[in-house]
Amino acid sequence: MMALRTEADGPTERFQVERRYPFAVDISVPAGGLGTRLDAMQAWCRDHAPDWRHREHTERGQLGERFRYYVRFHFVTEQAAEAFRRAWL
Repeated sequence: MMALRTEADGPTERFQVERRYPFAVDISVPAGGLGTRLDAMQAWCRDHAPDWRHREHTERGQLGERFRYYVRFHFVTEQAAEAFRRAWL
């Protein structure tokens, strides 16, 4: 089965993704981006977790701090999320 990947466009799709893929891992995006590391993460997902998605995620820090950017990887099983976390964090 081919891996499913999308970027959630709005709250409705985001909630649908979070409902179907309840186990998430956030990867912080450095100022220069993830570059080929993102490609490697996606390849890992294709090889190890047949049903997954990812999307951009932004959080505002404390007052006066800049936004923090993440790529949030969603998985159907906790085991897949934990294996991804061990591989990439």
